[in-house]
Amino acid sequence: MTKNINNLSIGLLLVSISLFAAEQTPIVDPQTGIVNEYMQLQLKTVGLLPQSYHIKDVDALLQERCFQRNYDLFRDGGTSNFDITPKQAVQSLELEYAQHKDTLPKEKVEADVIIPMGVTTDVALKKRILILSKLKALKYPLAKIHFCGKKELSEPLPQEIESVPWDVVISDEEMDILEGCLHKLKLQTNYLYVVADEPLGRKMSEVVKVWSEGKGINTLGYASFPETDYQNDIQAYGYNNEHLPTKEEQAVAFCKSSWNFHARSIHTAFVHWQKNQKDKS
Repeated sequence: MTKNINNLSIGLLLVSISLFAAEQTPIVDPQTGIVNEYMQLQLKTVGLLPQSYHIKDVDALLQERCFQRNYDLFRDGGTSNFDITPKQAVQSLELEYAQHKDTLPKEKVEADVIIPMGVTTDVALKKRILILSKLKALKYPLAKIHFCGKKELSEPLPQEIESVPWDVVISDEEMDILEGCLHKLKLQTNYLYVVADEPLGRKMSEVVKVWSEGKGINTLGYASFPETDYQNDIQAYGYNNEHLPTKEEQAVAFCKSSWNFHARSIHTAFVHWQKNQKDKS
């Protein structure tokens, strides 16, 4: 990892590690609507200052400054009105990747498996299939695998997965892609695992858990064996290209792409929070 971060960055890392060391807190408090301390730290790190830390204000700011429909905009050298310095990018990525710990579902029971694909790159899909292979090797009983996204699989599954029934669920939604798939699922069991590399594993598991509430379906958590050095992912996802010739430019672009995912996660949380408030009234 990059070593030239200042004491403030190290302090933020230590605080964030303590925040998410065990059970990770929901992205938004269901009672107050305030986003969690980790997200508050991230916002401060990149200089995003919402009117308040209420999910409504945070969502409005991130939709304006960070959300992009094109996932590859920054990788391909594109720009936006979200400007950050290389120092801020490094600090934000250090915070993000400090959360990356191996995670497994809390129970070994026969369960359906959800693999969110979104409009993912082949790199991301390969990572998720690798996680699935490890899950199977650890003797987690898999009833059926559901690949959820916007398109069909681009390549055949590895041999060790072929024995497990699977399908591809295509979403009709442009932004909340996984949610557009969930209502189409044909489950074999009442239990669910989510398989996704970080940071999507944690976020998508929250989405699935919210969706499953009241349906008699138990979401048992997610499986992830994430990368802990963001510079390895910069290379894996192709950010070291002709559009981004320096490490500073690569870090900034990769961080902006990460904030696009933060914006999507926050928006999903806001939509659910609004719905829950209406249900209570």
